[in-house]
Amino acid sequence: MSANGYPSPNPWNSIRRDLTSKRRGAVIAVVAYLGADAPRIMPLRRGDSLVCDASTGTVKGRLTSANALLKYHRRGVAVYSLDDLHAKVICTRRFAWVGSTNASANSRDSLIEASVRISGREALKVFSWAEKHTVEHRELSGEDIRILRKTPLDPPRRPLRAGVSAKPTRVPPELKRIVFYEVGSASAAEERIARKSRAAARSAARAAGYPSTLGYIVWEGPVKARAGDWVFQVSNGHVLRPAYVVRVARSGSHRVIWLSYAKTAKRPSIGKLREALPILEQDFEQHVLSGQSRVGRILKLFGVR
Repeated sequence: MSANGYPSPNPWNSIRRDLTSKRRGAVIAVVAYLGADAPRIMPLRRGDSLVCDASTGTVKGRLTSANALLKYHRRGVAVYSLDDLHAKVICTRRFAWVGSTNASANSRDSLIEASVRISGREALKVFSWAEKHTVEHRELSGEDIRILRKTPLDPPRRPLRAGVSAKPTRVPPELKRIVFYEVGSASAAEERIARKSRAAARSAARAAGYPSTLGYIVWEGPVKARAGDWVFQVSNGHVLRPAYVVRVARSGSHRVIWLSYAKTAKRPSIGKLREALPILEQDFEQHVLSGQSRVGRILKLFGVR
């Protein structure tokens, strides 16, 4: 097993070398989301297979490009859709790339990605796993993809008005109240709930001068966070960046907390955070920490002073 592409700056150059090799064999790409330029970034050809999340919601939210799907289909690539897919695996019977890379310019040019190249018997096991998804799910037809292309898309991120620049989201060191949330990965149902209030949240962020690229938490029932608060999240054993609450929206019995994430000098491990706040050893779900001295101890873990 070799580790080409990790921890080097970005693995896409190495992945492309494998994909453009004449003797690579049939490729199965199980990659959750595809940008409009995916066919150039992840070059697949006739006889290859692609499994992605091409649900109406992901196309509408611009996570998967129906135009990219059509280009792949016209090349002779078999395209399959799998709801709730989050895997990023590109494999043949001889090698497999397993990591964090969606097929998009954002992944290639802007994000810090990690992918490991596997070979030998382990690669064959990965290929067998990927192959099951092409057997168990229906292949999208050209008509299916043409219908997806008619899906109305959410508005792209719009630039701020002339002369207005987005202020960086910075954690104020004098904070006296923060709200902790323990969350998992967003489900497809939660994505659908959040989508209803995304445009209003982006408008609120722009009006306040914050970037309109936002994250969110979907919570069933009342929430303790309110607009103007700061949220600290623990997700799947990791501590996420602090986030400013731009807006809290209601959708039936759920609340959607819209977040603008801040950059901090460092991010503590879950162990360090639990040492400073023992309640995190429990299943705390949401927890309010108040008092400048107590909050200050947490902020120091993120390098905020």
